[in-house]
Amino acid sequence: MKVAYFCDTFAPQINGVSTTLEKLQLYAMKNNIETVFLVPEYPGPQKQDKNVYRFLSFPLLFYKECRIVIPPVFKAEKILDEFKPDVIHAYSEFGISLAAMRYAKKKNIPIVSSYTSNFNSYLHYYNMDIVSPILETYLNWFHNSCELTFCPSERTKEYLFQKDIRRVDIMRRGVDGNRFNPGFRSESFRKKAGAKDGALLFTYVGRISPEKDLDILMESIRAIKAAYGDHAAFAIVGDGPSLQEVKQKLGKLAHFTGFLKGEDLSVAYASSDVFVFPSTTETFGNVVLEGMCSGLPAIVPNAGGVVEIVTHGQDGLIVPPRDSAAFTDAMKQFLNSPHLRLAMRDRALQTAKSRSWECVFEQLFDRYAQLMEDKIG
Repeated sequence: MKVAYFCDTFAPQINGVSTTLEKLQLYAMKNNIETVFLVPEYPGPQKQDKNVYRFLSFPLLFYKECRIVIPPVFKAEKILDEFKPDVIHAYSEFGISLAAMRYAKKKNIPIVSSYTSNFNSYLHYYNMDIVSPILETYLNWFHNSCELTFCPSERTKEYLFQKDIRRVDIMRRGVDGNRFNPGFRSESFRKKAGAKDGALLFTYVGRISPEKDLDILMESIRAIKAAYGDHAAFAIVGDGPSLQEVKQKLGKLAHFTGFLKGEDLSVAYASSDVFVFPSTTETFGNVVLEGMCSGLPAIVPNAGGVVEIVTHGQDGLIVPPRDSAAFTDAMKQFLNSPHLRLAMRDRALQTAKSRSWECVFEQLFDRYAQLMEDKIG
């Protein structure tokens, strides 16, 4: 089987989609599956692989961390003519994936898509609601033009059905237990974060941007620090367009690490005690699973794909969305009951161990094979 992947994000950028593609690339190599990846070129050094083709990309005006590729129609066609894919998988709906759509239709090759970001919900945070009807029409056209659309959670599947995107299947995400585990715990990191003398360290990992609902987290941090002082500490891991604003509003109430990757990120997770994630816009929430794999019970809102990772009262707490008082109360439960955190810690580890990338990709390639048979039939 030969599969061509198109996406507007890839390493060295780190997010849920690029992590998935990195693991998928390794799985394909291990199992002798031929693949090519058509992805953006980024400023600065980046890993060069024989099966990865990079194209000139530009940052979005309102979100410079995200980039888009002008569809490289003719160059992509030449690459694919030589590769001769059996299946094309568009991991994004814009830019480079339009070249994927054109080629698949021209050559009558099965094309599948992935719905990984809830773009319509993002628009509200950037005061761009006026664009929503146009975006919704475009996304419907793109996904309904594919044989199948993968999404990472049942809630996202229900949402897509409501938007009249009908051919949808679940492709969940996994976690790497070698990369994320409690063995990376570091007292040095805890001291830098202000977690001294048995203090509980609450940590957020992710983009620092409006759609992550960090205003809710900031309100909770202020309330907890006022009530518990040095018995609670906070670390915020990540970068993004709102970083300076969040830093200015929180000051010394939280430790800001900036963007972390590799072992530094593993240490940040494992050195913490509770994972806090207020975002209501997630289709899945890889970082929640990474935190749990590191031994952290999670506090998440009852919104989006994160509720299919966390079981309330077992390996974390689920609170009403965008409710800072409820988020604060959940933190207080962990501060007031060390036994609760330890019990949930063990169950969080068990939950994470059941989510292997190997299983995820076995199911994905089985689905590709079925689509190929259907196309021939």
